[in-house]
Amino acid sequence: MAHEISVVNGRAEAAFYGRRAWHGLGKVIEGDRAPTSDEIMVAAGLDVPVIQRQLTLAGSDLPIPGWVANVRSDNNDVLGIVTEDYKVIQNREAFRFLDSLQQDGVMRYESAFALRGGRRVCILARLPSVIDFADNDKGEKYILFSTGHDGDHGTRVMPTVVRVVCANTQRLAISIGESKRQVFTIVHTGNVSRKLDMARAFISQFDRKFDLYRDQAAELIGLQYTQEQKEEFLSTLFPAVAEDAGIRTKNNLARKLAAVQRELDGETVAGLGQDGTWWGLLNAVTGYVDHRNNYKGDEAKRAERRLESLVYGPAAQFKDHALALALVRSGVAERHPELAVSA
Repeated sequence: MAHEISVVNGRAEAAFYGRRAWHGLGKVIEGDRAPTSDEIMVAAGLDVPVIQRQLTLAGSDLPIPGWVANVRSDNNDVLGIVTEDYKVIQNREAFRFLDSLQQDGVMRYESAFALRGGRRVCILARLPSVIDFADNDKGEKYILFSTGHDGDHGTRVMPTVVRVVCANTQRLAISIGESKRQVFTIVHTGNVSRKLDMARAFISQFDRKFDLYRDQAAELIGLQYTQEQKEEFLSTLFPAVAEDAGIRTKNNLARKLAAVQRELDGETVAGLGQDGTWWGLLNAVTGYVDHRNNYKGDEAKRAERRLESLVYGPAAQFKDHALALALVRSGVAERHPELAVSA
């Protein structure tokens, strides 16, 4: 199950509060009260310690200096080969990290799940307030916490917004220093406890990022684009193909543009009276990215690949670029430099 949402002994390692996820896997926790960290962790099957074992040469007991294996304690699956300096952040520690916020009523756990046989673990927590973009258009605020046991994925904390009316998502990167733009990432070496404390303090900046995104949206909602601006914006995001390109390549581009146009004409843009605005155009693009279904594999594999792309990979980067480009091409970045973001 290395490339699927983690399934062990026939059980999907995932739990969701109130409603099932798009892939249909995992346990749904119902009730008026959001689950505690222990409740959602146990429901998702994530209460499994990761242990480290010394690597040895094949066919012998001779140790390989400097290297260990991260191993699931329940089934002995190897999750990753790492240096002996690597510090495991246990799944229980990940929940404890967020518990202080939960106890203060600042957020509630919405979902928890493992990917790739437990190599990655994600926790999604919703903040109580919403962002009012416009009439009937609101955004829910989330904190995404993810950690990895494979050695390739550090612990990350990021804010993200889900547009209520259509479930379009936009992750919000945090500015570090003057120009570096990234989510908060913890490398699993050195004083990991100290780094977790830094990350907890870092979350206090999230409200500022949510406010920034609200102000960016307010500007984009108030601006109409011309047909020329629309074509230029879309041609930058979806570059034209060469005349001698194959029919498959040409058809692929045509399908992308048609999908964006369907989003523009649909209820989440035109239906909200946002057609012709830069906000509507941006959400048509993010809607296409979020809802396209061109990930390969069976249902579980497609679900995982979609999630990883939307949170960490090409889809997330594409939407970051689209937001930055919309702010520039609409003129918002020039008139309000404080609202500009780098792509």
